[in-house]
Amino acid sequence: MDFFLFGLAGWFITGIDDLVIFSHIYHSAKTRPRKVEAIQGLLSMVLIMLVIVCTIGWGLGFLQKWTWIGGVLPLFLAIKTWFGVGDNTEPKSGTFYWQAFTGFGLNCLDDIAYNTVVITGKALEHQVLYLLGIFTGAVVMIYISHFALGGLRDVPRLRAVIMLLVSGYILYPGIQMLLWLFAQKTALSGGFFMQIMSFGFTVDNYSPDSLYDLQGQDGTWRVT
Repeated sequence: MDFFLFGLAGWFITGIDDLVIFSHIYHSAKTRPRKVEAIQGLLSMVLIMLVIVCTIGWGLGFLQKWTWIGGVLPLFLAIKTWFGVGDNTEPKSGTFYWQAFTGFGLNCLDDIAYNTVVITGKALEHQVLYLLGIFTGAVVMIYISHFALGGLRDVPRLRAVIMLLVSGYILYPGIQMLLWLFAQKTALSGGFFMQIMSFGFTVDNYSPDSLYDLQGQDGTWRVT
């Protein structure tokens, strides 16, 4: 359930701008059939996005112990979002299905990058729960758009801060590993770096060759 909630939150971390765009398209449709078209267009593109995320995430699964490197993507997105680099593209013509489809499709690169990094290397059941949370987030967004008659706006700097925190969470195992390897190389046993690395677990025997075996499903490193 934690991964489902993480996925639900993940949708809104990268999807507040999509909410603003879709809400404008949805309320531009004056009849119920046209609104249904917009909903179908959005959900169709969301499903395609999830297929792309699964394909890339499963393809990168062989990296295993190096998946933490993907944390640089949320970091990049956080910086990009904070400084407002790259404006959102909103379609101006076409059917409401096409407007909603392309409205999300043209702005979902951040969704693909972020969600791919999060699911890579995770257990299958955790991936399924996370992706289900993402899809549920899209459905919740539709309801929000339906009842919100106006006043919706993006808060890019808040999203940037959240992405930065997520980036730190993903990069943390790699930072632990690099600190340990540095401590090993400089023979600072019992020194400052060893104290950092011993925080939260005990250190007895450790070999850099056993990194893969030491990383758990939760992304932390356990040394015994």
